[in-house]
Amino acid sequence: MIAAPVIGLVVCYMIVQTIASYTGHNTGNNSYLYYSIINQLPVFLLGLSYYFYSKAKNGEALMHPFLVIGGSVAFTGGALVLFVYNFRITLLPFVSGLSFLFLIETIKNVRVTKLRALSKIGQLSYSMYLFHFVFAWYVSGIISRKLHPYLAPDLILIVCYLVTIGGTALVAMWSEKTIERYGTLLGNRMISSMETWRERGEVI
Repeated sequence: MIAAPVIGLVVCYMIVQTIASYTGHNTGNNSYLYYSIINQLPVFLLGLSYYFYSKAKNGEALMHPFLVIGGSVAFTGGALVLFVYNFRITLLPFVSGLSFLFLIETIKNVRVTKLRALSKIGQLSYSMYLFHFVFAWYVSGIISRKLHPYLAPDLILIVCYLVTIGGTALVAMWSEKTIERYGTLLGNRMISSMETWRERGEVI
């Protein structure tokens, strides 16, 4: 499954670097060369290979759940790190594509592993929505100003992203235990009381 995409990656990388070398074209991740079909072709090959291989396996999960989770984290982290380096132009979309394939496999394995983390995120989703602004705007702003003299902007972005996710999750868990849980119980009791009063009224 991986042979054709890897060969395409090597060939397209050499073509893109040759074009950039002779023309002096910008190789940033927002340039025309970055979005060109030559540079994105390995991602298409990766998706096509995965589709036909998965179809041959009748859509079943292709890897062990823990390998899938580890691969998803590793390739997602790799895609973030590649923002720092100049040779990222062809590798970045390819590694990002790999992270999505592992994410798809993770979803396929959810029924098998019954991942508590995913269900927990669902329980905390509203609290995470409410509190993530604090970390995404204010806390990340403070971190960015403090780290600006010492780290590259791309690395600061990664740090702010991790702090936002981790901090939001912690505050959301605290909110769920100390506020939402009791609010939900209070709401259930109010609903039960209203139903009881309604039943009594109908009896009378």
